Amino acid sequence: MISSPRLWNRSPTRRRVSSCSGFFQFEGSQRQHDPARDQRQAAQGSHESKDAHPAQRQAVKRAGKKQNAGEEQHGGAFRQLLRRAARRQRRQADGKSVDDLVLRPGCEGREHSLFKPSGQRMLAEGSQRHTDPAQDTRNEQPSTHGLVIDTDAILCEFAQMSTEFVTAEDGVELAYERQGEGPAIVLVHGFASSRAQNWRSTGWYGGLTAAGFSIVAMDCRGHGESGKPHDAAFYDHDRMAEDVITVMQACDLSDALILGYSMGGFIGLRLLASRPERVRKLAIAGVGETYLQDRITAPGARSVLADALLTPDKDSITDPRAKMFRAFADQPGKDRLALAACMRAMSPHLPLDVLSRLQRPVLVVDGSEDDTAGRPEPLAEVIAGARAVTIPGRNHNTAVGDKHTRQAVIDFFR
Repeated sequence: MISSPRLWNRSPTRRRVSSCSGFFQFEGSQRQHDPARDQRQAAQGSHESKDAHPAQRQAVKRAGKKQNAGEEQHGGAFRQLLRRAARRQRRQADGKSVDDLVLRPGCEGREHSLFKPSGQRMLAEGSQRHTDPAQDTRNEQPSTHGLVIDTDAILCEFAQMSTEFVTAEDGVELAYERQGEGPAIVLVHGFASSRAQNWRSTGWYGGLTAAGFSIVAMDCRGHGESGKPHDAAFYDHDRMAEDVITVMQACDLSDALILGYSMGGFIGLRLLASRPERVRKLAIAGVGETYLQDRITAPGARSVLADALLTPDKDSITDPRAKMFRAFADQPGKDRLALAACMRAMSPHLPLDVLSRLQRPVLVVDGSEDDTAGRPEPLAEVIAGARAVTIPGRNHNTAVGDKHTRQAVIDFFR
């Protein structure tokens, strides 16, 4: 179900409907709300109405009814437009990269109005928070005249983030949200992403709930709305796997289907190895043969990537993968110190004998052009009974939003 968005956070001449990955802009001739002026006009209207001819008063009443009918018509058109935009988002999300969906040029801050480390929402770029009561018109109903849709953005389902929090044993606050009804899927996002950017903006929320599942989407520590310690000691993957269990316990889930992307897949494998009774099935995407090579999780590789996150001179970064991670970490609302600590603490891959003894069904999904993860088959071959799926023409950023990736996961979980 699509919940109503928070509609008004705007100046008198430009109004913005914020959502996790898009916004509407309304441009019109709205006047500032002036209580003194309204009082004068009301008094003047009352005085004039006493002296008006009965025919004039009837004309005024008819005009008022016509205006109210027009407002209801505009409101219905606006709601219909929201529904069309939500359907359009689900169609257009297919195959788009996270960068395309969330942070196209000029649209920074729309994931979300990305979240501050404290969990408070940041204002989207270009918007102003008005503290003057005369400019606080959030409760006014809009006119749809002059509606402009930002056509470069992929609009999300316009559901507000319903964030809940639970505290891990080491005191780090973990953010998560729940949607839908049916068998529960816990969603664990990738490095430097968030539940909104990895799953919501790419159509997974709507796709999974429409398929009859409920979802529990969490922000890993150091990401999204969760706590962001700057000490690497807080970020090994066993500890982050325990975070998944902490969130599950907060949701009264003894076990669940687990879906992890990239780093979330690393965490999912750790969870399955250490607590198999908590996992019904595990689907991992954006994880493949390079996991076995420690191309990212080896200490030297982690150090290069962490240094790239911290250097003040981005132009000095020469490693292509390090450049990609830095660009992702530079997006608004992200804490590079926390992300660098998380990168330094990444655990190495599980030993082959541990992978071969995993006791639950596992699906490995990767894009055919994903140089970060590599092919899915080599990893699936060392996990007993695992299945591999390749998404043609997709890379590490675009496979997550591809409808074939979603369908492969849905078919596996059914």
